[in-house]
Amino acid sequence: MIVAEGFDYEIIDKAYRPFDNMSLLVLLKSDGSIEKKVVASVTESLKADPQFGDDWSRLREIFCAPSLQMVSFTITFMPDAPQRIATDTSQKLSIRFGETIKAYQAKGLNMDDLALIPLVLAGYARYLKGVNDEGEAFTPSPDPLLAEPQEIVAALEVKEAELYAGPGAVRKTLHKYVSAR
Repeated sequence: MIVAEGFDYEIIDKAYRPFDNMSLLVLLKSDGSIEKKVVASVTESLKADPQFGDDWSRLREIFCAPSLQMVSFTITFMPDAPQRIATDTSQKLSIRFGETIKAYQAKGLNMDDLALIPLVLAGYARYLKGVNDEGEAFTPSPDPLLAEPQEIVAALEVKEAELYAGPGAVRKTLHKYVSAR
């Protein structure tokens, strides 16, 4: 998916471009089932305005390509952004994953099938350290309880973890484990 913005260019600079090439691949349901599909994969974010020459040229290239199969235009007054979605994450994790774990236990399902939950939690620990997938510092989204989990992960020493294996490590690790399922 390619995101193009023609009005609020700050959204491209602050919300989408820092997360280019990020994939969302797994839906864990509270009944214990797992749905695997690409929900969104923003590969590129561009400003849809001729004053931004390189972005505008790239958009023209995309729209003129014979291989283009689909275009979707969304016009909203409140665009969604990864930062808004990540707001209050500390409060969302127990609901999202705690209920799934409880459902597995109640139904006597194999807990080993929940292998992706530890991956999500490891990814969240990296997020709490404020390091993006390119190894650059960033400020986590607002969360009134942010200090508590950050204090917990601050003490963790990262040695040879896949999620810290250099630029692109998070993306590679997600693709590795989700594709294997």
